[in-house]
Amino acid sequence: MVRREAIVCPDLPKPVMGSHALKAGDFVFLGGQLPTDYRNGLVPEVDTPPAAANSIVAAKLQSDYILRTTQAILKAAGSSLQSGVRIDQFVTRPEAASPYLEVRSNHVEMSIRPASTHIQLQEFLVPRAIVTLELIGVTDRLGARKEMIYIEEMPKSPAGPFRGAPQGVKAGGLVFLTGQIASDFKTGVAPEARTTPAFWYGSPIKLQTEYVLKQLRKVLEAGGSSLKNVVRADVYLTNMADVYELEEVWKQYFPENPPARTIVPVVRLGAADCLVEINMIAVEDASGIRPAPIAAKEVPPSPWHHPHAVRAGDLVFISGLCATETGEGSAPEARIHPEMPWFGSAGRRETDHILKHMSAICRAAGSRLENVVWMQGFYTDLREFQASLESWERHFPKTPPAAFVAGVHGPHFVPECSILFDAVAIA
Repeated sequence: MVRREAIVCPDLPKPVMGSHALKAGDFVFLGGQLPTDYRNGLVPEVDTPPAAANSIVAAKLQSDYILRTTQAILKAAGSSLQSGVRIDQFVTRPEAASPYLEVRSNHVEMSIRPASTHIQLQEFLVPRAIVTLELIGVTDRLGARKEMIYIEEMPKSPAGPFRGAPQGVKAGGLVFLTGQIASDFKTGVAPEARTTPAFWYGSPIKLQTEYVLKQLRKVLEAGGSSLKNVVRADVYLTNMADVYELEEVWKQYFPENPPARTIVPVVRLGAADCLVEINMIAVEDASGIRPAPIAAKEVPPSPWHHPHAVRAGDLVFISGLCATETGEGSAPEARIHPEMPWFGSAGRRETDHILKHMSAICRAAGSRLENVVWMQGFYTDLREFQASLESWERHFPKTPPAAFVAGVHGPHFVPECSILFDAVAIA
């Protein structure tokens, strides 16, 4: 089994949830980075009078801080930003996106930056934090063989004053794809993904989803992979009511053995009229690794077109989980009785239920819950976080995984549920 090693940086504030990073063989999984000491709010160096008055200044100071802490954690793990393979950046204000990218260009050259996704979410654990990131990297030893995927004729993100960046990264037998939206990065939504206002024909979400999946397929093929080798997909939707039509297109492109998937409700994407962004992780054809769907007997099948998990070699990619048995409502054991509203905590109950199912999925994949190395948690009500954290700490009493937490405007794909978790574990 691949060795699981917690990365601890004593000179940095200890995250309130999870470890600074977890190392699994040559892969490094870094948790969410916030400009905070986890005790008093923002750290003083980013909480200056100019930053309080100007969100552009605030974004630059916060971005520099989280990128420096990222570099420090990666260095402790024998890695670096130059060896990053996937970076997810989140902002709570659109005006923070461009300053973040300016600062990031001072820390890592655009031509070798990790596969990147940039999303606006509702809020973070520290209310005045407006920028955060999470990252997957490889050790510098493996990073020396990192390969970039660059398709010249394909529209490139980001646009505007920033140079177009690679659409993917290859390392360690895996292919990491930059998040794609249905945009030409010049005029907004790409012409072939638009509906015509003069007619009532066509579905915006179906046209955009198909455009995005076609683009991702091109990148996969350029990277020596294919859609059948995708093991994980993150889908960011601006309107969860679109999930049903998105699902129709998803089934066309993944008729059999679809990847593990997490569907996250978001505020907006890089192009204001774009409705969906998708990033992916796949295995290379030449790696010899064959993705295997995982179904846990103790867990009801997903009502959506994705499995409980996909195992790929030494890694297990677990789909987004809510506290549900049917997909149409929260599980009875996760609910607070409406006639007894002051007894129990929905956050605690939902977390217990999700982690019980996650544990069963890990076992079905030949792993254990304590082998989880990376988790994402999305809350529609961050007031549930503290009770949820208490449950989470009981399940991970030692060397917890690296974790990312954020508040989303909701609803989740199960509207009654307030918490969504996904994970990566070692097998």
